[in-house]
Amino acid sequence: MVRDLGWVAIMISVVVLGVVVLVGLLFRFLVMDVVRSREDSGRDERKVDVKRVVVTTALQLSTSILTSLMDLVAKGVLHRDPRDMAVRHELDRMLGILVEQKRALERSAAARPPAADHLVVFVYPIRPSPPSTCSADTLSDLRTHIDIRAHGIRVVHTRSIRNSGVVVQLYARQDLDQFVNVFKAHPVVSQRYEVKIPFKLDPRVIVFEVDADETTLLKAIEDLVGGEDRRMQIVKKKRTARGHYHYVVSLDGDTFRRVMAEGHLPIDWALYNLTEYDMVKQCFRCGRFGHYLPLCRRERRCQRCGHPAHDGSPCDWPAHCINCHEKNLRDGSQSLPTNHVFGQRTCPVWQAEAQRFRECNIDYENTRKRPAEEEA
Repeated sequence: MVRDLGWVAIMISVVVLGVVVLVGLLFRFLVMDVVRSREDSGRDERKVDVKRVVVTTALQLSTSILTSLMDLVAKGVLHRDPRDMAVRHELDRMLGILVEQKRALERSAAARPPAADHLVVFVYPIRPSPPSTCSADTLSDLRTHIDIRAHGIRVVHTRSIRNSGVVVQLYARQDLDQFVNVFKAHPVVSQRYEVKIPFKLDPRVIVFEVDADETTLLKAIEDLVGGEDRRMQIVKKKRTARGHYHYVVSLDGDTFRRVMAEGHLPIDWALYNLTEYDMVKQCFRCGRFGHYLPLCRRERRCQRCGHPAHDGSPCDWPAHCINCHEKNLRDGSQSLPTNHVFGQRTCPVWQAEAQRFRECNIDYENTRKRPAEEEA
């Protein structure tokens, strides 16, 4: 009986899948047409956003259905005969098509190259502001007083952030400079809001099992690299079971290179191991990158096997990284190993994400000014 119901469910899902893929293709071309024909029109951008949300939601629903059926096959609810294994391979293939279709939709939603990560500005209300002020009010005020068409400013998108702020992403460097100049010159906006341009972060190192206080640690780094006006700051520390501390220290580019070249840090009569600290955001609820667990609304996944989380029972399934699995599906290959849990530093997808973060957000070239220069 279960077997018959399983085959009925498979047939229904195949029909639904065909309809969703067809609708997705139609919307994809519509989205591309709208984007290509727009001339920085906010109305057309909203159309694109609505259509992208609709199609992405439909693709996610279909992906969830196929994933559930694949779990049924894997757990033996459907008998493991040659036909069921063929179904498993077919479901796997269709899931790969869906994932690639969703990625293609996201890529085609903007018919121009994405703006660089650092081409953004943060706009916040100047405190004290009314308690009822929210990000929507801030954005509405900006749109009322700043005419981006008249000043030739190309805005990619905006989004809300905490403290009633707004992130404005610009298309090119000249757009960012023009936006800041117009903002500061406007008599109303400049009095109500402040604009902040983000800068790249200093590289960080983590020093393990240090049996010393913070002042002694920073003094040891100064003695190791020599010189003055070094930019050093302890940004995090964690107490270990032995009563020592793991310290995360932010350093300027020159100091970072000197410390990493040494490979260890001498403090008094001991040498302490250190390595670069990677600031990769990964959620240990769903396994995805870009956010942490408190902000995750996705389904909880087992960190070992990647299936929906077990009900408090230990997992005895083989290790299977869902991120490497999906990367193989998107690439149409089996080049990445999947026999590991997600979140390991040896995971190829994790390493690629860490490398991307370093290239986009870390200032290894020491382009920021030293403290003495900033005060001057």
